[in-house]
Amino acid sequence: MTADQGRPGALEAVVGWMDSMRRGDLVEVEAWLDPEITWRGVRDAAICENREEALDMLRGSLEGGFGAKAVELIPGESGTVLGAIVPGLAELAGMEMRGQLYNVFRVRSGRIVAVEDYAFRDEARAAAGAKAPEWAAVPTGAEVVDLVPFLHVVDVERAIPFYEALGFAVIKRYEPGGTLEFAGLRATSAAKIMLARVDEPPETDPTAPGAGFPYLYTRDLHALRGRLLAAGHQAEEVEEGPGPGPRRHMCVRDPDGHGHMVAELFEGSVGTA
Repeated sequence: MTADQGRPGALEAVVGWMDSMRRGDLVEVEAWLDPEITWRGVRDAAICENREEALDMLRGSLEGGFGAKAVELIPGESGTVLGAIVPGLAELAGMEMRGQLYNVFRVRSGRIVAVEDYAFRDEARAAAGAKAPEWAAVPTGAEVVDLVPFLHVVDVERAIPFYEALGFAVIKRYEPGGTLEFAGLRATSAAKIMLARVDEPPETDPTAPGAGFPYLYTRDLHALRGRLLAAGHQAEEVEEGPGPGPRRHMCVRDPDGHGHMVAELFEGSVGTA
C-alpha cells in the first residue's frame, strides 16, 4: 500500500475545501491545507507563505459570506482549475477582474500545497495543464435542429419506389388536383428526404461540377445493394479502399439521375446508426 492510498485525490480535495468554505468551517478548511501552503495572487504577487497566512486571508474573505455566484472545476495534469463568478470583484493588484477569478490548486497527499490566482480562464488552464471541457451545445431555439435534402424530380410517383428500396417510407403527400407534387419520406429520425415535382428534368450530368450530393449510410452495404438490384434499380459495384473515409461504399442513381453515395457505417463516421 502506498502512502497516498486512502487519501483524497486532487479534485476531491478541492471540492472538500470548497464545501468547508461554503459552510464557513475554518477548522475543516485548515485540515485541507498543507502547513507550508503558498498562495500566489494575480501578477505573481505573493499573498501567503504558509497555512496561518492563508487562513487569515480566507477568514477575511468569508466575512461577507462565500460570495461566489457560480463555480466551475476543470482537472488538469498538474493542477485543478477553480473558476468563480464573484459579483463586485472588479480589480485585484491593478488587474481588471470583470467579476471572475480563476484559481489553480496543487494537491499532494490529499492536501492543498499551492494555489495560484489568475484573471483569465485560458491562463489558468495552461498553468494546470487542463484541456477545455467539451460541453455539448445548449439549445437556445435559434439553432438548426434538422437537415432534410430536397430533390427535384419529373415524376414523384415514379421516384418513390427507388427510395423505398433504400428503406424510406412516405410520411407526407401533397396532391392538389390529383397530381402528386410533393412527398416527404423517412427511413429513421436521422434519414429523411423530400421530393418535389418539376416540369423540366433536373441537370444530372455526372461530368458537370455540382454543389454536392446526398451521402447515405447503412449497416450492411452488400445487403442494401442486393435489395436495390432485386427491385430493378441501378447500383454500382461496392468499392473498398483505405483512407479516412468509409471502408466500403457505392454509388446509386434514382430514376431522375440524381447520384447518391451510400457508405457502410464505421467507427468515427459522421453518420449515425
